[in-house]
Amino acid sequence: MKNTNPRMPGLIRVSLIGGAIMALTPLSIDMYLPAFPFIEIDLKGTASLVQLSLSIFFAGVTLGQLFYGPISDKIGRKKPLIAGLLIFLLAGIGCIYTKSIGMFIFFRFAQAIGASAGMVISQVIVTDLYTDHRKSGQVFSVLMLVLGTAPIIAPTIGSFLLDSLGWRGIFAVLLGAGALVLISFVIGIPETSKPRPDASMADSFRAYGKVLKFPGFLRISLARNIMNAGMFAYITTSPFIFMKMYGLNEFQYGLVFAGTAVSIMLGNILSGILLKKTDPEKLFDVSNVLALIFGVLTVIVSFTKPSMIVLLLPIIGYMFNLGLMLPGSTSLALRGHGKNTGAASAINGSIQFITAFGASGIMSAFSGLSLLPMAFGVGICGVASSAIYFIAAGKKKTV
Repeated sequence: MKNTNPRMPGLIRVSLIGGAIMALTPLSIDMYLPAFPFIEIDLKGTASLVQLSLSIFFAGVTLGQLFYGPISDKIGRKKPLIAGLLIFLLAGIGCIYTKSIGMFIFFRFAQAIGASAGMVISQVIVTDLYTDHRKSGQVFSVLMLVLGTAPIIAPTIGSFLLDSLGWRGIFAVLLGAGALVLISFVIGIPETSKPRPDASMADSFRAYGKVLKFPGFLRISLARNIMNAGMFAYITTSPFIFMKMYGLNEFQYGLVFAGTAVSIMLGNILSGILLKKTDPEKLFDVSNVLALIFGVLTVIVSFTKPSMIVLLLPIIGYMFNLGLMLPGSTSLALRGHGKNTGAASAINGSIQFITAFGASGIMSAFSGLSLLPMAFGVGICGVASSAIYFIAAGKKKTV
């Protein structure tokens, strides 16, 4: 159904503002990665404590989403998102001016709690505005484009800012971006869901049980997010593989990474085109078949002592397919939940961060041994997502 309410924003505005909101979280995760050694020295910490500031951010985003989802179902979308963005800004100021590693970790956790509001509510706003899932899928293609490419380009942006502004300058840029996002949201997006004063907080959080029992939700969410975890398995191991094993310098490695990002972008673009005429479930069916194929091919190729180009072919195919899959599957995961859509978005988002963090952690433990950890990481994610979607559910089309 087309949004015909003249007071409601159009598709382009929702896509741009929603994408900007979504970008805050991956940028906050990855932009400061090149600055780890400098933060360790400046704040008189240790490498493990600086690493903890990243782990605690993942924990904050996961927990925060579980809070904001049902809250937004009860009191509306706008107030919780504004509150989250304000928390993000205040915590960003704390990161800039802190003098101790302990307080830096605390402010990173608070920053994650704030950013998590945007992860949940920006997606729910789309489903509020567009009940036609082809239309919502087109908006999600933009949001997922941001979510898929930001983790890949953010370290490069962070390296540039580190050289010119120092590590605190990275957080100053994040602060400025957060302020612009807040202003854009306040001005550009009205409230899209009526408050429910009759619903208690207990009722709101009991919505999680209803979402988990909703036909097809876990099948779609787990398949989607495990496939997405394959990208993080690749990201974590790729520096060793391409710079140590294949001898690329930093610039050459950046080009390889850019190629990966472009493949995700092209998948997103194609998804947006296809969703104008195709039901998202049909597209997700195809994506899960391709996930199985590219996952298995990545493993097979790794045993052949491949050239870099041969190794990259199935990986690029996997990433292209990921870009193709994310928009429609997000629309599917949030379909039909009605007043519990915020809770559904929260669970879906939390599963996404748990699987991504889990894949990164496992790959970190095995990275540096050979091609096999990366290949099996990508391959297992591809096979598992397909198995969950088709086999574990017995191909039941219940969404």
